[in-house]
Amino acid sequence: MKKFLDIGAARKRLGLTQEQMANALNVTTRTLQNWESGLGTSHMAKKTQDLWELLGLMDDYVLAPKEWEWLDTPLPAVQNRRPTDMISGGKLRDLLVEFQRLRLGQPV
Repeated sequence: MKKFLDIGAARKRLGLTQEQMANALNVTTRTLQNWESGLGTSHMAKKTQDLWELLGLMDDYVLAPKEWEWLDTPLPAVQNRRPTDMISGGKLRDLLVEFQRLRLGQPV
């Protein structure tokens, strides 16, 4: 059974605008608005796969009360960029790679 992400809730959890979330997922703002309304979701599962993985990793590694602080803090492992900037800049995959290195115990 496939999990479907509540894209609106995920966007709010990450503190992103619709435009930033659309950019993160490489879709148009209109497409994101449609998805949030439950329309035209046939490609949503594929386009949100990295986002779903990131949220799962955040659940595993970032304390819920500290999520916003973590999202807004420059991280040495990603050239002192903030996770929020990476996500809204379409760099979800780069962030996932760093989480995978952390999970494997590799230096970050």
